Amino acid sequence: MVLAGASELKYREYSVYPNYNYWLDGIYVPIKDCGKGISTALIEFAKIKAFELKVSAIYLRCEGHLVKFYEIHGFQVFFGEETKFIMEFKINTLREAGDL
Repeated sequence: MVLAGASELKYREYSVYPNYNYWLDGIYVPIKDCGKGISTALIEFAKIKAFELKVSAIYLRCEGHLVKFYEIHGFQVFFGEETKFIMEFKINTLREAGDL
């Protein structure tokens, strides 16, 4: 078995974002494995885990060139920093779409 990617769904309080606690972080896929759907699988797995944990929303912080990628997966920008964007995925959208 070969590790093809990794990500984290974690509880972390940013002092500047005190009400946004559950973060999708550290999505890593080796360049040789890009384009195989691994990032998509990691994101979808994190959404399912968040649903199971009864989390209402998950957040991520990314650079501008990744915004469109995360939008495809249902995340929406709700705040822009100097060089990063904070994006949100509301778990109830999974329920409404019938994906869970």
